[in-house]
Amino acid sequence: MKRYVVYSAIVGQYDKPLQPLAVDERFDYVLFSDHLPEGRNGVWQIRRIDYSNKIQPKVARYVKTHPETLLPEYEASLWMDANIRIKGKNIYDRFVELFEKGCLIAAVKHTAYDCVYNEMFSVLDFQFESESVVVHWGHLLRKKDFHKHAGMFETGLMYRKHSDICVKSFDAIWWKYIEAYSKRDQLSFVVSLNEVCLVCALFLPEGKTVRDSEGLEFVKHANESPKFNPSDKKAWLMHHYYKHHEDKEKVFNLYYWIYGRHWPMLWAKVIGQYYRIVDRLG
Repeated sequence: MKRYVVYSAIVGQYDKPLQPLAVDERFDYVLFSDHLPEGRNGVWQIRRIDYSNKIQPKVARYVKTHPETLLPEYEASLWMDANIRIKGKNIYDRFVELFEKGCLIAAVKHTAYDCVYNEMFSVLDFQFESESVVVHWGHLLRKKDFHKHAGMFETGLMYRKHSDICVKSFDAIWWKYIEAYSKRDQLSFVVSLNEVCLVCALFLPEGKTVRDSEGLEFVKHANESPKFNPSDKKAWLMHHYYKHHEDKEKVFNLYYWIYGRHWPMLWAKVIGQYYRIVDRLG
């Protein structure tokens, strides 16, 4: 029985299986899918996903956050988003190095932000999530007194010693937040780490990402998810930012203030309506 596994998930027609350009006999390769036939696909062992959700990305997030349940025969795992391909042996060597040092979890440091509140604004800007979902998540963080600049990680590539009880607790909390709030799992990653006092190491060197690492290849998704419509009336306060990008800091600070209020979406609607009127009046 091997101790290590590389695993990923493909849900719907979002991606196609990417065969690694470098393989390592110390590892097994498992790919979970809701539609691919079980069996072998290159190096990948295809397994069915026994979970469903009307929000399709959360199905992949379920796989991502449940290695201890789905892969109990292994001690440690390397999660990769389905649009990442291993092309260098150094990735495997780094995994084994972390395991032998007793590391419990490692991911890639976010190079753009060190603050979940900045990432939340970016999610709104790129329309990856609804305003309501982000505002309610921000409201929970403010209730928890979660501070700005608490760190950020990219979670497309992640090492975990998932057989460890602390990592199991982390995964359970992380999934709880993803299932109840945003499918954008980076928004709840550091929050979940803090709740179990788990320190996340760096899988790649400082300043490196999966897009520029020598041992990895980043491939665009086969089918990108549609974005929200900027004219959607549900995006109340963002309308002002769409028209006045120079007001980014002001709108960011308004959101942060709203997160800390009772009935945050009511405040978002009221303030958003105010700026719509102001914008119309010129």
